[in-house]
Amino acid sequence: MRSIHVMTLLAIAGSAAAVHGQDSIANTPGLPGDAINPLAGNQQVLSYVADLTPFGTSWGTTFGIVPIMKGVRTDPLFFTGFVGANGISDDLLQKVEYASDSYALWEVAPGVGVNPDSNTAPSMFVSPTGTSSQFAVGMDNSLDVNGFGGDSISTAIVNYDPDEPNRLYVTRIEAGSTVDAAGTGASGSGVFSSLDADGNTYVRTDGFGSGGALLAPSGENWFRIKADERVNGAVNLLDGNGATSNADWLLVNSGNRHPQPSNVPASVAGNDGLVAGANFSSQFVRGAMAPLTSASDHFGPDANGFTPNDHRGQLGQTTRNLLNSGVATFAVAAKDQPDDTRQINVWSVDATGGVVEAHSFPPPFTLVDPTDGKTINYIPGTSEFRQYVGITGFRSDAGIVGLGQDADGNNYAAAVLSEFGVSFDLAMQSVVVRFDEAGDNEE
Repeated sequence: MRSIHVMTLLAIAGSAAAVHGQDSIANTPGLPGDAINPLAGNQQVLSYVADLTPFGTSWGTTFGIVPIMKGVRTDPLFFTGFVGANGISDDLLQKVEYASDSYALWEVAPGVGVNPDSNTAPSMFVSPTGTSSQFAVGMDNSLDVNGFGGDSISTAIVNYDPDEPNRLYVTRIEAGSTVDAAGTGASGSGVFSSLDADGNTYVRTDGFGSGGALLAPSGENWFRIKADERVNGAVNLLDGNGATSNADWLLVNSGNRHPQPSNVPASVAGNDGLVAGANFSSQFVRGAMAPLTSASDHFGPDANGFTPNDHRGQLGQTTRNLLNSGVATFAVAAKDQPDDTRQINVWSVDATGGVVEAHSFPPPFTLVDPTDGKTINYIPGTSEFRQYVGITGFRSDAGIVGLGQDADGNNYAAAVLSEFGVSFDLAMQSVVVRFDEAGDNEE
């Protein structure tokens, strides 16, 4: 038995409204439950209200938490499949129209929900007016149909009134699937990679696990699915022929390894945005349409004049401009002079994905935690950023370097350092570098 949700945690002001649309309960107890069937034509787009439940922190900040989306179901032995990679848009749209005209609203009670095949229809529907703020969340789910295993990609476009931020208006969209609606086969693996607030959802596919009647990809692929254009009806099938609807095929059957990509959102790049990712040839890969630009122009020098030429893992990204210019900032773990993955490489891009400025930051050979005095001494061949190993490059959505900025305008990049050079290292430490817009390493 498993039933999995994607949760969203947001900072809110004021108190929450009455609990509506938090979850749903099937008409019939037990299996199969009422999770969405991603292959059903009448469940490709569903809209509903979800109210945040508030709680406070010791510092007096009020947050709200809510389950945005359940996992999907296809295997009759389980309530849902497994939720895999998942994430939230980095950008936030303001003063935009709501994604749907009306949203189902219900109090949690047995039977009521949005699944037209497994729930009693909600008795209330609301149609918000005016403009809203908007972000998006996404996830991939395991599918098992007639013995064929694949994945589905789900996107939720979430709107809210800034004057009532504890009520979310959710438009849940089944963006794509590597299993066909008839259950005749699976084209392989489909992994959620990233998305922007407009709902442009980036997906990586390959032929791993393919079987049955579907054509498997012959290489590695990136798609941008325009989730906001999806409607109820046919499943958006991702296979060796591309996508059947509402998608751009950006990386086409590449023979080079390409982990899951990030993106430059449409809100800062224009049009539908840009894909931006890495490959195993240590190149920064980006563009609005195929063929993409692949170059190693993202490496920047460190304070000692050394410039890396090799990287590991996916890209971290933010739309905050952490350097002197550009519309977005990226980061990746890079190789240092002793050939260990100890550099944090940071660069900015313009609206075309072109590299504007790049810098690298190696941690010192001795690190001392300012709060508890914990000391890490660099050991050649062992002290590295190691979170890129294993299946991370093929099933994880996030980059291993995080980027951020505090209220005072200080810029930060963070990664996890393994002291003993193994991926299961229990002595891993979070390492944070603070730098200014000129790329000067402050500490």
